Amino acid sequence: MPFPCCRHQISFVSGQLLPTVLAAGLPGAEPACVHGIVTPEMKAHGRILREALESRGRRYREHELRDSGQQGIFDLLDAVRESCAEESLGLNLTGGTKLMALAAAEWAWACEVPTFYVDTGADTIVLPGRQWEYLPLPDMLDVRGLLAAGGYKVKSLEQTAVPGERRNQLRELLELLCTAPDAAPALQSLNACARMATHQADRMAEDRATPTGTWRRLLDICQRAGMLHYANGWLCFPSEEARTWCNGLWFEEYVRMILYKMQCEGRIRAWGASVQVEKAGVPNELDALFCVRNRLFIVECKTAGMHTDRKTDEGRNRVSSMLYKADSLQDRLGGAFAQSMICSVLPLESREQKRARDIGIRVASGRELLQLDEIFTRWASRS
Repeated sequence: MPFPCCRHQISFVSGQLLPTVLAAGLPGAEPACVHGIVTPEMKAHGRILREALESRGRRYREHELRDSGQQGIFDLLDAVRESCAEESLGLNLTGGTKLMALAAAEWAWACEVPTFYVDTGADTIVLPGRQWEYLPLPDMLDVRGLLAAGGYKVKSLEQTAVPGERRNQLRELLELLCTAPDAAPALQSLNACARMATHQADRMAEDRATPTGTWRRLLDICQRAGMLHYANGWLCFPSEEARTWCNGLWFEEYVRMILYKMQCEGRIRAWGASVQVEKAGVPNELDALFCVRNRLFIVECKTAGMHTDRKTDEGRNRVSSMLYKADSLQDRLGGAFAQSMICSVLPLESREQKRARDIGIRVASGRELLQLDEIFTRWASRS
């Protein structure tokens, strides 16, 4: 049995809008209009749904459900059907409460209106009947579409390739900092110099680091990348962009390089880096994210602040803040359809890793990052 191609779809608006957005965008079966059945408590979600659908070229009409009893649901569905002027109609059973879905299914059976259920967990569309049919759910939504389903507007994002001449330097930089025994103090010294240079008009900072082989190699890589100059005990950053790159943006660029490669290889559908989003006028910034199978995967990149001062209030607060941000982003950006990972060049302590696991945040650090594309692939395939 094929998916019912109808001019109109009815959907009960709930806290999870993704199934409605997906059903309205199925290739070859897109409705002209989606009718949202909205209780007073779901008005805000109705507004988000309207924006998400209209941005994808679908019309949206809202119908308020004040009586959620069986007869109240029957009466409202009758009114919606009448407003469709005998054009074809389908009913999405995914949203609303269980009792609403039961009443709606009974109404649809009596009125011979085709129904369907979008099972995002199983990547399946269910067509109920005397014998249920199962259809594969296509991978349809990109990063912007998934964020829109959560009520977020994308203000800007980066999707360009990393310049070819810098890719080897990024790999060399990460390999050094993930394998050298004294990588932590060298990386912390670079971050400290970059922060110190913030307050100098010429963006210079005194080199106070212990002159180890790792420190000298780190400076050499950054200089070859054109991001700093060092001589006579001083570091100079040629631009503000170079200073921020040395202060950790290089790792975000590395992640960007990996995601670009994964999309070219067909392992992910879409991605974005340095993503600026806004919801209800409140801005937020995401280091990186990607999507596959209509799921959103959020990546937080860390190069410093995770390995020192853990016994101080400042250190503990810094780690708590990082975990809280990853957890809250996961909930707010996609709920059950989003997951978060912290990628930290310097490893977290075991108790911090346990805390991350307890709240459902994945962690990748140290040598693991040298196979970051494989980590992302396994993460996405298990979700």
